Amino acid sequence: MNLSSQIKMHCLALDVVTTCPYQLQGPLGIVDFAGYLPFFGGVNGLLICELLPPKYIPSEKHRIAANSSDIFISFVNPLSIIDRNDFIEALLDWGYFGKSDSAVKFTKDVDC
Repeated sequence: MNLSSQIKMHCLALDVVTTCPYQLQGPLGIVDFAGYLPFFGGVNGLLICELLPPKYIPSEKHRIAANSSDIFISFVNPLSIIDRNDFIEALLDWGYFGKSDSAVKFTKDVDC
């Protein structure tokens, strides 16, 4: 399962708004991201980009596109969020920036 599919699966189960995959027009052209979570990471949302072995080097093209749009970016190894609790931990790390009355209610160790 690719990273976009993993994000989409977890977000559907947790009732988290997402667009997977996601394209963004940046200064270097259209850039493909694994996903966009509009209420996490920062006031303008979160872009998720795949971080792959063997070098695990973040893509400069993705970083430039995200920074030019003032959107938080996270580079994620797909193996790190296979388990739903690991994805929840990532969500908690990224932080929720949506309206407080629509905040997602979950904690680690939910019944998956």
